[in-house]
Amino acid sequence: MKNNELLLETIGEIDEKLVPELDSEAKRKSISIKRIAVIGAAAAAVTALVCVTLPMLSRNNNKPKHEFIDTGEREIFEGKEKISPELDNGAMGMGFEGLMAYDISELDEPSVWAEEMEIEHLPVYRNTALDAEIPEEYQRERAERIALALGTEITEKRSDEGYICDDGTEITVYGGQIRVLFSPAKKLPAGMSFTYSCTSKAEAMMTLNNLADSYSDVLGYSNAKTWTYADRTYAGTETRHYYICEETEDTVQGMLNMNLSSSYFGPDDGGDLMVIWIDERLSFSEYMGDYPVIAADEARDKLINGGYISTVPEDYLKAGRIAEDDIAKTDLVYYNSSRAKYYQPYYKFYIELDGTKLNMDNELKNYGIFYVPAVSGEYFENEITMN
Repeated sequence: MKNNELLLETIGEIDEKLVPELDSEAKRKSISIKRIAVIGAAAAAVTALVCVTLPMLSRNNNKPKHEFIDTGEREIFEGKEKISPELDNGAMGMGFEGLMAYDISELDEPSVWAEEMEIEHLPVYRNTALDAEIPEEYQRERAERIALALGTEITEKRSDEGYICDDGTEITVYGGQIRVLFSPAKKLPAGMSFTYSCTSKAEAMMTLNNLADSYSDVLGYSNAKTWTYADRTYAGTETRHYYICEETEDTVQGMLNMNLSSSYFGPDDGGDLMVIWIDERLSFSEYMGDYPVIAADEARDKLINGGYISTVPEDYLKAGRIAEDDIAKTDLVYYNSSRAKYYQPYYKFYIELDGTKLNMDNELKNYGIFYVPAVSGEYFENEITMN
């Protein structure tokens, strides 16, 4: 599988037309195998700074922003408006959201959350970029700032491809995301390994630290946090993923950073830097307040009793339902689809599926992803029908 096909899998929520050089057959193959929704991201402060200081385009409703105090205590402005826990299932194409590995320990995606934490409230945001037209002046300003940080300058604007720089770099500004596509790809220093399939975790971390330093002016993180993980294809080949975000000691801020404001780095087939995706969703969001959240035990009970949202067909579950022993891993995340109406927390469960129904005959395991809304149910607009 070519790296631009792997890139489509990795950024499954992005419109396929935004990924370069993919013919329809390659798209169908990539989508039908699996889709991976990226729940990993991070950037700068929630209130005003993401990557670099940005003009806020979200509606100003005069509600106070939540504040992060050095003591670890947060000022709570409790949300009152009803919300809806809807995932962007349409973004999964013909497949379902799942990850393959020989063991769940391979899927070592980092998390700032631990089940023993007592988190009673989490912030919820309205996605103001959902149906909004992004002003041309804003797109131009962001593109020019990135071009300046890269040491290049914009020479033309193509209506369907973004801003073209004099060195061939293409910068496209979307509502909440920016794509920086290098042409030709940027060479990495000798000794750096940067591939999807042939780079160990230790090598990947070394490369990410180099990228965080080399592109610090582009990203604008004052204290970069790097992370990587790898899942596998049906053939058992690794698919490694590379991320950078803003480091913080605050649990909630760290969750927001990793899930809603990160940068993804993608290699080309030669191991050079092909693309950077900069996530800045919190610049296009309206803070609705902090909402009460349920405990992990309650979310697990809902999961087992069918109170979940997932793109995984029930036929792929062992015995057609989820049992306690099928839960391989639990996390607390923000679902970050650009098509989501709200950015809100979910418990994310990795469920080992029935390999015999998925033609898993090479000792690989397929972990389907299931979500249970973390916000307490009385804050939903209507009675939710899940599963």
